[in-house]
Amino acid sequence: MTENQWRNFYFGLIGFFTGALAGTVSALLMAPQTGEKTREMLSKKGIEGTKSAKNAALRLMKRSA
Repeated sequence: MTENQWRNFYFGLIGFFTGALAGTVSALLMAPQTGEKTREMLSKKGIEGTKSAKNAALRLMKRSA
């Protein structure tokens, strides 16, 4: 990958994680729940976010190859 492609890849990841963080904060502020339910939701969202980030990275790597 060229330097420009790597830069685009990193900006994409930064944008993804920024959006995920903003969405999580919004969800917590808009729909307060008990601590246990909130921890469960965050755990699920964290797992989903990790999978999504891995898939996005793989797609970017395949597209740039």
